[in-house]
Amino acid sequence: MTLVVGVHPAKDDLCALELAATLARSAEQDLFVVIVVPTPWSSPLAANTDPAYGEWATELGQQAVERVEHVLAESFPDVSAGAAWVGGTSVPGILIEQAEACNASL
Repeated sequence: MTLVVGVHPAKDDLCALELAATLARSAEQDLFVVIVVPTPWSSPLAANTDPAYGEWATELGQQAVERVEHVLAESFPDVSAGAAWVGGTSVPGILIEQAEACNASL
């Protein structure tokens, strides 16, 4: 089974990540870290009006994944974990989708 945790892409507070990694270690389960980054408007009128915004969101997500992977490698090398960033407008909705996709236990 897998535990899923969401981490904010820009905040340095990694308490949720550390708690989830500790729980995964104790339960001998995998950990999947989801980072939700904002996406541009999906309206046809607003689409592609600001390509820099999309580039910024992609960079934000990639940097957040690198930060999470570094923390996990440094502090929790014995926990089987992965991290990914996902674009979306609803953080709870994306977390639920990701939890269902990997059949998370928590």
